[in-house]
Amino acid sequence: MDCDIAIIGYGPVGATAAALLGGQGLKVLVVERMAGVYDKPRAITADHEVMRCMQFAGIGQELGAHVRPHPGTRYLGVDGNTIKQTDVIPPPYPLGWPTGIHFIQPEFEAMLRNAVARHGNIQVLLSHDLVNLAEMGDGITLTVMDLAQAQTRSIHARYLLACDGANSFVRRKLGISFEDLAFDEWWIVVDAWQRRPTALPEMNTQYCWPSRPASAIAGPRNLRRWELKILPHEKPEEFQDDARVRDVLAGFVDIDAIELWRSAVYRFHALVAAQWNRNRIFLLGDCAHQMPPFLGQGMCAGIRDAANLIWKLLLVRRPEFPRRCCPPIRTSARPMSRTWSRRPRNSA
Repeated sequence: MDCDIAIIGYGPVGATAAALLGGQGLKVLVVERMAGVYDKPRAITADHEVMRCMQFAGIGQELGAHVRPHPGTRYLGVDGNTIKQTDVIPPPYPLGWPTGIHFIQPEFEAMLRNAVARHGNIQVLLSHDLVNLAEMGDGITLTVMDLAQAQTRSIHARYLLACDGANSFVRRKLGISFEDLAFDEWWIVVDAWQRRPTALPEMNTQYCWPSRPASAIAGPRNLRRWELKILPHEKPEEFQDDARVRDVLAGFVDIDAIELWRSAVYRFHALVAAQWNRNRIFLLGDCAHQMPPFLGQGMCAGIRDAANLIWKLLLVRRPEFPRRCCPPIRTSARPMSRTWSRRPRNSA
């Protein structure tokens, strides 16, 4: 099997890359080891640049109907008083979208995958895993295993986009190391549905409490998220127990008013890969860089990687591309149509 571009990983970054390549005349193959969309939230925050990318991907209006604009953030001191408050620009938004939005990741990914499915130039192999790769003069030869059939196949791609996350097989196979920016902490991330009225802050809240630093985020509909620091004397494995999670969460919310959807222990990192490409192989998203989630830019940075790279690959593969298309990121006060069209040369 041959393709112009192979994408390894079908999370938000890989799906964005595929959607932006949709209908552009190149043969694209996506390889994903999971059988479907991961059914729990991970990322929860996006920004106006991501929303403009989603317009080009064809889901701007659909996604926009299911998000909550960022409500602003309040920083609370140990005495309960506000240390600082950051407000948001009200509509009409000068950049076309709110500068920050909150979303529910499984819904977002399903929309992106539906957009990809509308394009006949993209083939998606779910339940398939990349098990080997070899760089050739004119591209990369991939060995992909069908996890259901335990059979392998060989694929030749001119370019490879590694969107396979923090534990990227591609990055490790290439022997590319990470530069550690010296941030390494354990935190618990808890997502819960609010099931009855209870006192909760209207704005996102940063609890600047030495006793337990924490963040609270108001998601779409009745979704709430808390990020809670694991203290030095505590062990991360303690928080595999929901009872322990509820005990800690009780310091921030009436736990009888919520239903836990997911709790996960994360080791927050600040890491940057030593190089982001090798010849025809490119690293995107968490494969190339990882950051603490406090400003909600992890997924956003990965989607920007995809938007920045795709128009350049199109330019290389199709020299006529700039005559009738524009790059997928630009600043505009008006929401753009999904058609990548450029103004006539004599227009203002």
